[in-house]
Amino acid sequence: MGLGAGCRLSYADPGVMKDRRLATGGMLYDAAGSFPVAGQRKINLPARDPGKPKRTAVLEMRYGEVEIRRPDAEPDRSLPRRVRLRVVEAKEVDPPAGVEPLHWRLLTTHEIAGAAAAWQIVGWYQRRWVIEQLHRVLKSQGLQLEDSQVTTAERLEKLAAAAVKAACIDIQLTQERDGKHQLPGATVFTEAEMDTIEALVPTLEGKTDRQKNPHPVKSLARATWVVARLGGWNCYYKPPGPITLNPAVG
Repeated sequence: MGLGAGCRLSYADPGVMKDRRLATGGMLYDAAGSFPVAGQRKINLPARDPGKPKRTAVLEMRYGEVEIRRPDAEPDRSLPRRVRLRVVEAKEVDPPAGVEPLHWRLLTTHEIAGAAAAWQIVGWYQRRWVIEQLHRVLKSQGLQLEDSQVTTAERLEKLAAAAVKAACIDIQLTQERDGKHQLPGATVFTEAEMDTIEALVPTLEGKTDRQKNPHPVKSLARATWVVARLGGWNCYYKPPGPITLNPAVG
């Protein structure tokens, strides 16, 4: 499980896919589970795939400080022998039958002065899926930023900035594809662009009701429908995702 820089963790190994040895002896997993419970909180979990239901989960949270030991097999002996980090463990309580419970162990260099700060780390990690989608749009399935042949750091920085802007618009459209936030098109597009989008609507609508744009004029959802159609969406099956929306935005 990855984590993007947008989560503002200056250091993060959020999945902690492998247990780590501690400089003080013992293992990270055991240490994280031994901290006292600092509280419980109910969180909303979005559906990962279209058509699958959303659900809520009750998380039990612990936090504390650990020192990760440098691996014995690490060839770079100039690295410090130990790194002091904070760990937050969030574990689901009483998950529904047949559902794999959430269990997050989050490492960070951020100071954690109390439970509120620890819950903030958990909140940042909840944005993980959106950040991964942003990176997906930037990379091989979308704008293919890694295939750029620019040769200077200055040009690459400018290209990356333009690509990130396009990817952010893509994610905004994806999040508003059903119009649940009732955002105006001006959130993303200029007035002239919205006029162009509106002019495209009748050229992209089909004969069936499902092929009609159902969203209010000048709304971001209406613009998203147009961009999705330009990206090849047929109005049936799954709602348009970031890769479908990407060609027109990029």
